Amino acid sequence: MDYIELKVTLTPYNDELAEILVAELGDAGYESFTDIEHGFNAYIQENEFNEVVFDSIKQITLEHQSTPTIEHTKIISQNWNAVWESNFDPIIIDDECILLAHFHNVEKEYNYRIVMEPKMAFGTGHHETTYLMASGILKHDCTNKNVLDMGTGTGVLGILAAMRGAALVDAIDIDSWSYESAVENAQFNNVAGQMNVFCGDASLLTSPNKYDLVLANINRNILIKDMPTYYQSMKQGATIMFSGILLEDIPAIEVSAAALRLKKVGENRRNKWAFLAFEK
Repeated sequence: MDYIELKVTLTPYNDELAEILVAELGDAGYESFTDIEHGFNAYIQENEFNEVVFDSIKQITLEHQSTPTIEHTKIISQNWNAVWESNFDPIIIDDECILLAHFHNVEKEYNYRIVMEPKMAFGTGHHETTYLMASGILKHDCTNKNVLDMGTGTGVLGILAAMRGAALVDAIDIDSWSYESAVENAQFNNVAGQMNVFCGDASLLTSPNKYDLVLANINRNILIKDMPTYYQSMKQGATIMFSGILLEDIPAIEVSAAALRLKKVGENRRNKWAFLAFEK
């Protein structure tokens, strides 16, 4: 599978503007992001690429008194590992968990060490949301719980829940690269016996089995659209954790959750990104 790398640089550079553009591109189907000097790279499957999104980027940057430079390059699948390795740094969460790749050499010991293989499913532009969700899991009792990990990506969050004692983790992602990556990473981190990985979307949630914990690190539009389906898959008293949302998205998520009578039980913020937790 070949991808398009979209390189966006901003003059002058603005962190808040960059986060807004990342969210906009995420809604447009871009799957992965990496930070670069004065901007970011965004990645999308070649057959999903459309230059119409350039107009949105230009309009948003104009409103923020900035000028974008936009370039795009085709990346054949064989080259992706090198791109990924050049952009991915280890992520340390609450000095308790580290997410790293096989080529990293980190001597310090952590309670949880998750090793990932390079796949298009992961992008450093979303370190903040991965951090927020992982931090939430570290504070949550996962022992003997049934967990749903929606939009699993590389499977990191589901793997962490399994390491923290979850009895069962169902991990779902619509992207085939993510599916393959999550399967490999579950095996590599010795939790394949606890973790089932599926390729699809919320329409797969038809099982009568209910979950004690739902993890959804996806963009705002998908979260709002699929929230009623997540709700139906939850046990009474279950917790659902959301991220992948900007600070300005918080009211929209809260309104949707309130309509389902979900009780807000947690919130965290990291830079411009938000984490919200609710209880059924």
